Amino acid sequence: MIKFTNDNKGAMVEDMQMEMETRNLVMWEIPEIRNELAEFNYEVTKAKKVIYQGEENKHDDIVTSIMLALYAIKNRSRASVD
Repeated sequence: MIKFTNDNKGAMVEDMQMEMETRNLVMWEIPEIRNELAEFNYEVTKAKKVIYQGEENKHDDIVTSIMLALYAIKNRSRASVD
């Protein structure tokens, strides 16, 4: 189970950005995906915490799903099953 915190969500966002910039992660040309990625932002609070989310009144479910899938791929167990 993954519990989102500001720190691990930030790490997932940065990892997704890096994978997209290096073309290791390529998105389909589907408008809903492109729109959510374009509308996904961050905000720095007065307490200096970074909050990642979709723009106000916008969804970020697709972006979150992509981050979780990438996290699962990179952190899957290497143990073999006998």
